[in-house]
Amino acid sequence: MAAYYIEALQTIQPEGPYCLAGWSMGGTVAFEMAQQLHAQGQRVALLALLDTRIQNPDEQSAEQDLEATLLADVVRYFGLPLDPEDLLRLPEDEVLARVLEQAKKAGLVPSEVQVSQAHRFVELCKADFRATRNYIMHRYPGRVTLFKAREELGLTSSDSTLGWGERAAGGVEVHTVPGNHANMVYEPHVEVLALKLKTCLSQAQSAEEWFTEGVKPRTSLMRDSQ
Repeated sequence: MAAYYIEALQTIQPEGPYCLAGWSMGGTVAFEMAQQLHAQGQRVALLALLDTRIQNPDEQSAEQDLEATLLADVVRYFGLPLDPEDLLRLPEDEVLARVLEQAKKAGLVPSEVQVSQAHRFVELCKADFRATRNYIMHRYPGRVTLFKAREELGLTSSDSTLGWGERAAGGVEVHTVPGNHANMVYEPHVEVLALKLKTCLSQAQSAEEWFTEGVKPRTSLMRDSQ
């Protein structure tokens, strides 16, 4: 996925410096893009992760069955008030209906989405979680800028960097923004996020001396792959 996005990005801007940002799983994609760009000898001026967290080994191995694991991850990651074990005992359509109902309440999906429309989304979610679980993460030589949602959705962490401190050789700059994981990129919370991100972009531009060199910055924002 990261290689595909880099190919698309470089059709617009063949050379760095680059600014990358990703929300949720998209942050992991942006992280791997930064790794691959660095391996190419390109410079990443800004790598911004929007409430992207690293699962610890206990979370990754909590369930043995793949489907149960994926469902547990969705419910746990977005803080939905559902018990995965109870859901697995229900017919497939009823499971999806309950998850969709809670996802709407959390602002995760639009209110008009119907169960029939959500089937493809669920399959994409499964593919996303499989990709994340299979991803082998290496230490990044640069700096990470983390935008962390103020409100926790079921998951709590004593690590203010959400695990990225051990993965970024250049350190982690943490910005706390209003909202939770699901609604931080929507009104009204997104206004604060946008202002903070704009400031970080301006600082990155100044550091790279783009204005004096006449190089225009490009920003790539990775969301969940759906």
